[in-house]
Amino acid sequence: SNLVLLRNNVKVWESPRRYFLMDASDTGSLNVSLQIPEDLKANLIQFNLGRDSITNAGGALPGVLDPTTGMYWTWQNGYINFKMEGTTNLVNAYQHRFQFHLGGYSFPYNTLQTVRLPYNDGVINTIGIDFQEIFGQLHLQQQAQIMSPGKAAIEVARIVAKAFKIYP
Repeated sequence: SNLVLLRNNVKVWESPRRYFLMDASDTGSLNVSLQIPEDLKANLIQFNLGRDSITNAGGALPGVLDPTTGMYWTWQNGYINFKMEGTTNLVNAYQHRFQFHLGGYSFPYNTLQTVRLPYNDGVINTIGIDFQEIFGQLHLQQQAQIMSPGKAAIEVARIVAKAFKIYP
């Protein structure tokens, strides 16, 4: 959410689209084309991994924030900011499944993370996420599931936010 371009920490452009839902099972959602003025000078791209507390407190919303997208818990816990599920033999649980549904907006369990990356003027900037970096810091043998707000959700949300990268 809230994708902006900055030059020397000053906002110089803001996406007219406030929220984005990237879903690996829907490859069409993974490519976002933005109309940025050619003469714009910026050196950082910034966005939030998740939604702010005001949006969360407002309840379920339409579009990519519609509860049918699978990213909304309840009025009390709000939206899921990042969801990652799969299987691995590292997990000693039923069907070797791991599930990380990271969310929460109420103090002290606000999982909203701000991501800042270098922006190259006039170049196609591709943002990706390094899942090897994420899995390298998770200890799936000890914890393979986070399904509610809490300290663990905040810790993993920080790991995920740091895994975003600019790729050529």
